[in-house]
Amino acid sequence: MLVSSRFAPEITFQSPSGNLACWFTGGVICRARAHTWTSHASDPQTECPPAKRTSGVQLTEHALNERSDCYDQAENPGAVLAFGHGLELGGVRCVSEERGITCLRKADGIGFSISREELSLTPWDGPLLHVAAASLDHGSGTVLPAGFHVAFHVGDYFADCLLTADLATCMVQSTAAGEPAPTCEGDQALTAEVTGDTRGKLVHECRSDANGGEALLKAGESVQVGDLRCAANAANLRCAHLGGARHGFEVDESSFRGF
Repeated sequence: MLVSSRFAPEITFQSPSGNLACWFTGGVICRARAHTWTSHASDPQTECPPAKRTSGVQLTEHALNERSDCYDQAENPGAVLAFGHGLELGGVRCVSEERGITCLRKADGIGFSISREELSLTPWDGPLLHVAAASLDHGSGTVLPAGFHVAFHVGDYFADCLLTADLATCMVQSTAAGEPAPTCEGDQALTAEVTGDTRGKLVHECRSDANGGEALLKAGESVQVGDLRCAANAANLRCAHLGGARHGFEVDESSFRGF
């Protein structure tokens, strides 16, 4: 199965063995935790000894380069990409096979393959690279597995949200009364959120940065990661877990309800 989405979520994933891990972010970066090949990165970081560096490869909009870094870009992969499955985000497709992971840019076929035994800047060919991707959009709703991070906004930036399997947090424009924040030296923002199995809450926070929600969630649409779903309705935004205690919140321009 190979899936794509109209959203551009950020995701880290790993191979079933856990040795390979990748990070989709405006392209893709993959690394091998253990490998028998030698990195030929042209600009390795020198702040740490070679044995401490993370070796891998990065595909961006304009370039394909080996990397050797003193940090791990995909240190905590959030999902396993099973053998015979793939993901396509932002025009880049990655597929998982027993022999390793292959990623390529669909527009020109440039990419790489990586495994414990090999790093190839010529991607391995295979059936999953040629099949049409099934959309993750189901009617008015998008359902993504745990491990995805989706940012979106609602209305004319009435809400700017970040959604994961465990957390929905939205900066909102509302006159509803929220829990007060401590004295803020800088800006203050009103944030509606539900996290874990706790009741949804509305709080004033000392923050000025947004959640980066470039994708618009229009009225009648929803997006879901794991069992946590946010739905934009004509008059409000509702984010809630679908199972268990069904904790969440509803917020509009003048009121808030946590449950």
